[in-house]
Amino acid sequence: MNRLGMGAAIFCLIALGIACGGSKDVPQDLASLRKKEPLATGFSPEIMYSDSARIKARIKARYMYEELDAQNQPIYRAQTSVHMIFYNRQGAQEASLTSDRAILYQQENKMEAFDEVVVTTANGDILETEHLVYLANQQRVYTNQFVKITRPGEIILADSMESTNNMQNYRIFKIRGIIRLKE
Repeated sequence: MNRLGMGAAIFCLIALGIACGGSKDVPQDLASLRKKEPLATGFSPEIMYSDSARIKARIKARYMYEELDAQNQPIYRAQTSVHMIFYNRQGAQEASLTSDRAILYQQENKMEAFDEVVVTTANGDILETEHLVYLANQQRVYTNQFVKITRPGEIILADSMESTNNMQNYRIFKIRGIIRLKE
């Protein structure tokens, strides 16, 4: 090996030693790094909840990604422009939900909607809150945060509520006020 070749080899070994020299910024455990990365990403995806070959709900978002939660279970984070439609047994739309973002927990059949959550029912009722939970197996929605419900002739302000997913039967807790609207 000539001098130039020997010098290049020594330089490469030194560079390799520096590069592999155990920088504190490089994670030692690749599994922990992979937990922070999305498993999958998608633009304009659609997820459906169904039971006995009937669609119960459909969720669309502008952008969604899949990751693992603290228990290594897959979850989906829907970012920007989340839209969800609830269907009755005959397949007709019963209610729709919009929010800025949502988290879907696959194992639990659960969805949490966040930020500017608005639910509109087939009969025209409008529910507004900052956080809403949908439990698909129980066909139930609830919130433990401030809620505003606008119905024909009145507005109800409360601290929490729960309902069936179609918003036909709901219970309101800790009512702060009822505003009667004149037509």
